[in-house]
Amino acid sequence: MAVNYVTITCDLYNGSGQPDASGGFLYFSPSSTEVDSIDGVTLSSPVGVEFQGQVPQISLAATDNANFAPSGWSWKGAFGLNPEITDPPAAFTFFLPAGPAAFTATHASPAVFTWTPTTALTAIANGTSVQLSGGSLPGGFSAATTYYVVSSSGSTFSLAATLGGAGINSTGTGSGNVAVTGVFLSSVI
Repeated sequence: MAVNYVTITCDLYNGSGQPDASGGFLYFSPSSTEVDSIDGVTLSSPVGVEFQGQVPQISLAATDNANFAPSGWSWKGAFGLNPEITDPPAAFTFFLPAGPAAFTATHASPAVFTWTPTTALTAIANGTSVQLSGGSLPGGFSAATTYYVVSSSGSTFSLAATLGGAGINSTGTGSGNVAVTGVFLSSVI
């Protein structure tokens, strides 16, 4: 089984609602050395992304990858800012699950997906990008296509074709699995 990755959009904004122009680095480190015994992937060193006036993205291994050991690990984020910043944001720790999780979907306008949380994947926030899989997807939806979560509430959500778009109508009921492919940093911390 291949390692699952989730792309994090590092939505760091200043007090004016603009991308943070002060610049610096955001480093991500696994809480422990993780070894995937099947694929031979080892996670131990920090990885970083630079930001300055833009909203960078970085792909990190999902914390619910089945073959990583030891289990129960998390990512730690820490800032390395410009020297003139005297009060950098505090470091933070977060889980980054990808799933998959089972779902059923209605024949509705828009389709409503009811999903079953897993031990690791307990919430799917609005704006999260996901992909569907399974043999009986609801009409109007395709496997391996990126969709964006809208109207998320508890264990239900709808899907849009674009970030912030309107929910897509289905042409039939269905079921399958949903997996997270991208999140906003603000939704995981």
